[in-house]
Amino acid sequence: MKKFILLSFSIIFFGCIAFDPGKQNLEIHNFSNEAIYVYYTYYNDIQITPKLELFLYLPDRAPDESDLDSFCSPQYRVNAHTSSIIETGYSTNTKWIPFSDKDYVNFFFIKESIMKNYTWEEIVAKQLYEKKIKYMYKDLERMDYKIFYKP
Repeated sequence: MKKFILLSFSIIFFGCIAFDPGKQNLEIHNFSNEAIYVYYTYYNDIQITPKLELFLYLPDRAPDESDLDSFCSPQYRVNAHTSSIIETGYSTNTKWIPFSDKDYVNFFFIKESIMKNYTWEEIVAKQLYEKKIKYMYKDLERMDYKIFYKP
């Protein structure tokens, strides 16, 4: 019975997050008073694609479940005063290298209030991010792939 309860809790808790321990992941620590959205690229500014969304819709839910249960928080969203693991999906052994022809990555931190009040197209056109940080891959490795966001 205890195993069933633990398994059920794990499925509910991690239901919206596809976590693969074999891949290198980023750990984002948010020290601000608001949820943030993390966008990364090798470009010097936010691009139209990939597009960040406030919530993700999960259409594979059973029809008898409420619509509210069909939404979940995306992996790139980190609540205020918490940390979150963002599965990157890229891995070379244990090193995270999302752009093989670059030796750096730019991180853009966008406040949730911006995501709620502007379209993605407006965010891109006006570059409405709170903070941008450029990391070399070797620096991320030295930091054990932990990023600390402080406003």
